[in-house]
Amino acid sequence: MPIKLIMIRIIGRLVYVEKKHYALSRPEKHLIRMDFYGTVNKPRKDQTSDSYRKNENIFINPPKNRSAKSAIKKSDVADNQTCQYNLEDYNLETSAAWRLMRTFPRFHTLENKIRIQMQQQGVNPEIIPYLNIYDYSDLLYNHFKQQNDKNDDCATIFLGARQSFVKDVFLKNEAWLRTFFKRQNYNERYVEALIKSAQSRGVTGNIELKSNTKDFIADYIRLNRQQFSGYLRLQAQSGNHIKNIIEQLENLKEPLNDEMRGYIYQNEGAFRNHFKHKHITSRLTHAVFELLSSSGIPQSMKETLKGFATQNESLYRSFLQQQGFEDSEIQNYIKHLKTRFANDQDYKLITAFAKENLPQFRDNLTRENRDENYIRFAENTLTPPPIPEYMQESLYKFILSQDSMPTPKHSQPTDLALFNKVREDGHITPENYDNVRQYVLKHRQDYSSFYKRNNIFTYQELNEQYTDITNFLIKTRGLPNYAQKSAQNFITGNVDIFRYWYANFQQQKYQLSAEKHFEHLKKNGLTPKDTATVSQFIFQRLDVFAAFCENNGSPLTQDEIRKLLQSGNLFKNKSTQQFDDFRKQTEQFILQNGYAFRRMIVQKQIEQKEKEADIIIQKISKQGITPSLAPIAHKFVLNNKHLFSNSLFNSSEDNDYAMGILTHIRKGNISQEMQSQVKSFILRRKKSFEDYIRSEESIEKYITNTLEQIDRETPSADTSYWSIKFITQNQENFENYLTGEKIGEDNVRMFMDKIQTENLAKNIKMTFGKNGISLHFNDEMSIAFPKLSVHHKCAVQDSFEQITPDNLSSASLASPAQSSYDYPNLAAANYFNNLCLIIDDPYHIRFFHGMDSTEKFDNCERYIARLYPADPNVIFFGSLAAEDQLSYDYSQDPRTIRYRKHTEKMRAANQEASKKHHVSSDMSFFVITGSRQGRR
Repeated sequence: MPIKLIMIRIIGRLVYVEKKHYALSRPEKHLIRMDFYGTVNKPRKDQTSDSYRKNENIFINPPKNRSAKSAIKKSDVADNQTCQYNLEDYNLETSAAWRLMRTFPRFHTLENKIRIQMQQQGVNPEIIPYLNIYDYSDLLYNHFKQQNDKNDDCATIFLGARQSFVKDVFLKNEAWLRTFFKRQNYNERYVEALIKSAQSRGVTGNIELKSNTKDFIADYIRLNRQQFSGYLRLQAQSGNHIKNIIEQLENLKEPLNDEMRGYIYQNEGAFRNHFKHKHITSRLTHAVFELLSSSGIPQSMKETLKGFATQNESLYRSFLQQQGFEDSEIQNYIKHLKTRFANDQDYKLITAFAKENLPQFRDNLTRENRDENYIRFAENTLTPPPIPEYMQESLYKFILSQDSMPTPKHSQPTDLALFNKVREDGHITPENYDNVRQYVLKHRQDYSSFYKRNNIFTYQELNEQYTDITNFLIKTRGLPNYAQKSAQNFITGNVDIFRYWYANFQQQKYQLSAEKHFEHLKKNGLTPKDTATVSQFIFQRLDVFAAFCENNGSPLTQDEIRKLLQSGNLFKNKSTQQFDDFRKQTEQFILQNGYAFRRMIVQKQIEQKEKEADIIIQKISKQGITPSLAPIAHKFVLNNKHLFSNSLFNSSEDNDYAMGILTHIRKGNISQEMQSQVKSFILRRKKSFEDYIRSEESIEKYITNTLEQIDRETPSADTSYWSIKFITQNQENFENYLTGEKIGEDNVRMFMDKIQTENLAKNIKMTFGKNGISLHFNDEMSIAFPKLSVHHKCAVQDSFEQITPDNLSSASLASPAQSSYDYPNLAAANYFNNLCLIIDDPYHIRFFHGMDSTEKFDNCERYIARLYPADPNVIFFGSLAAEDQLSYDYSQDPRTIRYRKHTEKMRAANQEASKKHHVSSDMSFFVITGSRQGRR
């Protein structure tokens, strides 16, 4: 039957539609499938609208800001966008696609969820009129996929029409179905599982039989959910549940339970402060160890010292003679020092030489254009200042604590002598500092534990100490290893400051170079080497130079000057009067504008340094602070200590650490070590935690979480404990349940004997382990399992022959057929492979596979008119025998009665309209009501 075009004429509220059925559009088919199955698939990109895709791209890929300081995360963009619009801004009535969707009652109930998802995705309300069905499918998928555990492109959004129909059939016809299954001698355990699955979830396939005690206990609890909930509430209100929770809290290997997580969420501020304090303490002790470990002179300063020695050779020779070296040794030593890398012995001598000649060393650094900050740093490397007072106090207390608690590893004679010396001195002296330093580094773990245990400083005070120690190292030892990441962020976050500093910190050197260049020009005149510099200077001031030449009687125009400069022959030996005159005018012009000429030379060097700075920033951004970049990074930090200190002090590192733990707790992927620390945080507040789990709100959450664990089949030890306690108090009822599960008398008796003789609540693994109590089934002897398939009535009829009691009982169907080909009705033939449940729901749009004029399947789904639901409809096929077929009279269903009234009202309206308007016999019409009930 070929598909004809639809002709629609609107007269008031009446619509005339030619023929009874027409081809469904793809969006309509998509809606029908979603409504039928109750699931939604992730749409392809080519199915969604351009407006939605553009909006989605902005949400997923926000525009990048070129500034490194203002870089933002994707999650931040999402949070910002969700705040742009309110729920009230999303008026779905402006969407034609939504007006079609809402005619399905199941979709109508999801309206608010769609608006919430729009707000979360930052959908611009202005694009709502342009959204299509697949855009809404994507919104539903994004909303419900978070609640689905399966890792596929499908999400369950509601109980579909198929599941609703299956539930309805099994709930209203349980007795008949049980009789049928028993008559067919199907496996009793499987039948029980099938009926429960169909009645509770509307699912008839992939039935898994309960095989261990854990499955039966969880199922029993689910069936007695209300009673179990009341039992839990009674136990919780009596405080009996606290013991199990505290035991789980004290066992650091046990995972966090819902009560612990709830307590953390309720005390999130204290939790963050605790772990911020913990993290800054860890960072501080790490900085202390690096300070104690750092000794000697930084590599960059070693090169500076070597240069000082070789540049002052005579003075260095005198120093070596004072140290007792022979002249021949000195000659050979200095010769090799100039040509090789100096070793530690060399630097030991050079350092002593620099200390002895400190004024000359300072003058040498000044001549090298070193700033005052670097000179002070160089002096500190030669003579390090004492460590901060709070560090000395901490080391002193640690030594005294070790002295009062001697252990075998601390009983060495040298250690005991150190303890006595420190105790006698009453503090850390310069003489015993090195021994103390080595002892602490040897026992790092002991010092860390001692410091964390006896730390009385606030977070702010610890942060100040950390910043102070870092600055101390920067001023005396160079950039510490632990601060290199902070230095990288500081440089990349202050690009403009770094570029300016790098280009200008040697400006005095550039000025000296420019002065030298200018003096050479005054003395020797212009030379070919000056071509590029002079050309640039003249080009920048071409009009001024032309006026200068004119005032001095030279007839050169701007164009002539430009050609001379571009020719490149400016300073070659030309004997022409024009070139000689031009060189003379140029020299006079430069000499009269010396400052501007020198400033241009300096600016040229600055611009070159700015380009170098950009390359350095790019390297630091990608590679971090490498050894080759460490000296320049150290100099920048040294010259901007106040900015760097502020950056360190206000770093979000500690807060990010605490927030990261909270994120892992919420996601459920926290490590074992971190879990132990979280439990330690709660144990320190044990009384507060107990008060929290005693509250009414927490008790209700406790009950809800326990029931959810049962539903997810992931019971904790506490849930398992109370499940077994509940069963032991309801043994008779539980025994009846097991009997009804058809697991066999032997299994029932064994299960009940264990409950009565074993303390199962103390031996959780006996019942909730992988296998639980060993049960024995003989399922391999029962091969008959009812495999039930579900079909749509119109979809399984390849011909248009309707299913009626007459053709089912006809002689042609009385004898078994050889294949389904003999039957025009697939539903009748299908029983050879499966039981067949036929959906003939008058409240749902139905579709079928039709044949074209060549009687071949065209695989086209066409809309078919609703059958008037007055006659009984056969809905269950077990076999061709009449007693194995179930009929249900929909005419008595309340929904059918409402549908019939609507149809009669529509028919009366049509008859009234036909009196006023001529309608051909090939046309039918219906009333638009906002429901698809009226469509024929």
